[in-house]
Amino acid sequence: MPLTPFHYAVAYAMAITLGKKGRKAFPELLVGNLVPDLEVPLLLLATGGEITHLVLHSLIGGLALGVPLTLAAVWVARKYVGTFAGKSEPWAAPLGVLSHIAVDALHHDFDLLWPIGGLRGPLIPLPTAVLYAPVQALFGGTTLILCAMYFNKGGWRAVLNPFATFKDNGEEENTAMKG
Repeated sequence: MPLTPFHYAVAYAMAITLGKKGRKAFPELLVGNLVPDLEVPLLLLATGGEITHLVLHSLIGGLALGVPLTLAAVWVARKYVGTFAGKSEPWAAPLGVLSHIAVDALHHDFDLLWPIGGLRGPLIPLPTAVLYAPVQALFGGTTLILCAMYFNKGGWRAVLNPFATFKDNGEEENTAMKG
């Protein structure tokens, strides 16, 4: 989906639904929900827009490449950027990647079983106009939530880790990651 920020909302909803364990796994859920779209701009350039979803949007490629990319990105963010606090929850990376693929499979034309083939999306073949309004509404709502979190809770660190609490000086208290 070219509206990658929409997938933030999916990761957030999954983290809330999974409760305390989901809140701890939010970094893997979030990054896993974003990683498959890394291929979209590259494929747009390489194929002139003919193909936009391929390897990372297939079940095989998503699990074989998307999960390791997710775990590596979260590790780098924890170790060198200091973005995510807490212990790694690797079980959530496949869940994040697969949820991205599931959402995109509803309305994008791509092969879910690439390179084997045999199962193409969209799984809900509705006209683009029917999907446009709700997707735009969700994207707009997600954007508003991200902006509110950025301005009211602690900058980009709050957007990347909405379950953490921050002191007045912007330092993370890390209370949400304990237990």
